[in-house]
Amino acid sequence: MAALRPNEAAAPAPAGERGRKLRRAIVYVLLVGYALLMLVPFAWQIITSFKTEPDAARLTIIPDPFTLAGWERGFGSLHPGIPQLFFNSMVIAIAVTVTNLVLGSMAGYAFARLRFPLLRPAHFFVATLLFIGGFQLFDQALIAGGKGGEPNNSLTT
Repeated sequence: MAALRPNEAAAPAPAGERGRKLRRAIVYVLLVGYALLMLVPFAWQIITSFKTEPDAARLTIIPDPFTLAGWERGFGSLHPGIPQLFFNSMVIAIAVTVTNLVLGSMAGYAFARLRFPLLRPAHFFVATLLFIGGFQLFDQALIAGGKGGEPNNSLTT
C-alpha cells in the first residue's frame, strides 16, 4: 500500500457508494426481521407440541415437563390421524396445482395470442378474481375447523 504524500488527497469513493451500503444494510435488517416474523410461530408450535396441555398456556420456551403426549394423541387417538390428514392435503394440493397449470396455460395463451371483443374487460375480470381468490383461502380454515381446533371430520375422504 502506497503512503499518501502531504499534497495528495485521498481518492473520493464513487458517488452513491455509501448510500448503496446503507440501503443494502437496511434491506438485510428488514429481511432478517421478516424471516424471524415468519419462523418464530413455527418454532413456537414445535416447542408447544412437547408441553402438557396446562403447560401450553404458559409462555415458556423450554417445556417443563417434556412430554410426547401431544404427538401420541396426534398419531394415535386423533381421528382422522395426522398421516391421513397429510395425505388428504397432498392429494388436494396436487390436484389444484395440476388444474391451475393446465387451465392457466390455456387462458394465458388465449389472452396473449387471440384477439376478441371485450379483451380488456376480460383481463380486468380475471385479475380481479385472482386477487379476491387469495383472500378466500382464509375462509376455508374457518369452515373446516371444529370445536377446539380439531378438523371435525370435515377433511376425510
